[in-house]
Amino acid sequence: MRLAVKRNVYLVIAALSVILFTIGSFCDQTIAAAVYRPNQPAALVFTILGYVLFFGTFQLLTGALFRQLLLLSQTRIKRILCTFICCYTSISTAVLGGAGLISDSVIGLLFPNTAFGFRHTVCIGLLLFLPPVILGMFMNGKQAKKHLAYSILILLVIMAVSFFGQVIFSSLYSRPRFRITQSGLEGLEFTPWYEPIDNAAFFSETYHLKSDALRSFFSGHALDAVLNLAIFPALAQTFPIWKEKRTLPADHSLRSDSADRVLKNGAWCTLPERHIRWNAVRSGFCYPV
Repeated sequence: MRLAVKRNVYLVIAALSVILFTIGSFCDQTIAAAVYRPNQPAALVFTILGYVLFFGTFQLLTGALFRQLLLLSQTRIKRILCTFICCYTSISTAVLGGAGLISDSVIGLLFPNTAFGFRHTVCIGLLLFLPPVILGMFMNGKQAKKHLAYSILILLVIMAVSFFGQVIFSSLYSRPRFRITQSGLEGLEFTPWYEPIDNAAFFSETYHLKSDALRSFFSGHALDAVLNLAIFPALAQTFPIWKEKRTLPADHSLRSDSADRVLKNGAWCTLPERHIRWNAVRSGFCYPV
């Protein structure tokens, strides 16, 4: 009986996802124009929180993995190797997160005339994203669990591959954000997601566009929302303090990275996100950012 109910639920979700994807694919311009609101302060707040949550969660899990590897390592050489790998991963992730935060499409919007340098990237990244590593080490407990370490490693690999895959794909598959299509620039009119533009480098150089102006598809916000299906239950399994609340984050939390799709000004998403009910409520089938 339980399996039959779950199967029916999945079938309903799949059917609704196809419907929403179809509507988003062929009506995205109409929907984007209806909900587009430029220069929304709340959208910037949600965007910043999205970066903090994604990289903070990655660092939290990195700290937990480091603790597990230290507990499982039997020799000094293994412990030294684990320490080196953890330090390199956590520091590079912190710097990467800092670079994303001060980019010209996030905090850079608040300071358009300020040139942020590498030292700003390092300082902001280390201050914000190194503490979660230490917190993850202490919250994980003192019990060694080989299967837990393996599961955390797999999840971190999936998060990393998803992040870099989205950045690379959206850079190669150029599509202007909705805010760019409303700016009146010749050659950068609205295009559906399945029709990328040519000569992206020419447009970027000619119009001095921001780094993410032509990286609308596919949506990193949507990708993060889908990853939450695995991340939130994993946090409950990894940290004993959240063990009894394992269903709360995955079922009831509203991740900021998806909320800012409705408010901000630049990309629209036609991919099904975390839960179908949030798709309909949060996005109206697609999001202009």
